[in-house]
Order: sequence, then C-alpha cells, then structure tokens
Amino acid sequence: MKLIEPSPAMTQVAKTVLRGIRGVEWSGSLAKLDYTLQHNETGHAELDESGQFDIVLASYVLREIESDGSRNTVLEALWERTKGVLVLVEPGTKVGFERIASAREYVLGLEGEGRSIAPVR
Repeated sequence: MKLIEPSPAMTQVAKTVLRGIRGVEWSGSLAKLDYTLQHNETGHAELDESGQFDIVLASYVLREIESDGSRNTVLEALWERTKGVLVLVEPGTKVGFERIASAREYVLGLEGEGRSIAPVR
C-alpha cells in the first residue's frame, strides 16, 4: 500500500493509526511516488509492471488546487495510476460538489472505460 501525505504531522497521525499493518509505504508527493514507481526494484506485490494500483484514493486534494489546468493534470496522473477505480473525496459543500462534478466530467472524457457512481447531476 502506497500512501501520499505532504503534511509531516498528518503522516505521523496516520502512522500511529496504521501501526502494525505490513506493506505500508509513504510518500510526501505524487511526484516522489512517480520516481519510486519507476525505480522500485523491491518487487512489492501491490505493484504490477505498469505501476498501477487496484484503487487510487484522493481525499481533500482537489480543493487545494486552484487552477483547472493544474487540477486536470493531477486527475490525469491519478487516473493513469489506477487499474480502474479512482475515488475522489471532497467536503460536502457547494464548492466540494462542484470540484467533484468537474473532476467526474473530466475523467469520463479521458481515454479508457471510465464510469461514474456519483455524483449524478
């Protein structure tokens, strides 16, 4: 399991909560994860040759990215890392809903067989 968290304080909390769970690896950014995936020689079971994961979860990420172009770049990077399941979580606010709806529309327009469960407009 690869986890990305830029905040050292939140990483410490998560490490405390996940203590005892084997196979957890941490990264401070998606960029560092990309490097890890390209150069990983340890043969971890969760990685296949393509560097994809069964599930990619991004929680409260989109609200931190102001521009649509930058958000779309992150969405593409996340989608490329998944074998088909991308879970996006944002606050239950009007802005959070708008970000999720926009991300949904963008990801569904990417190449591949993307489908959406929610939100439904």
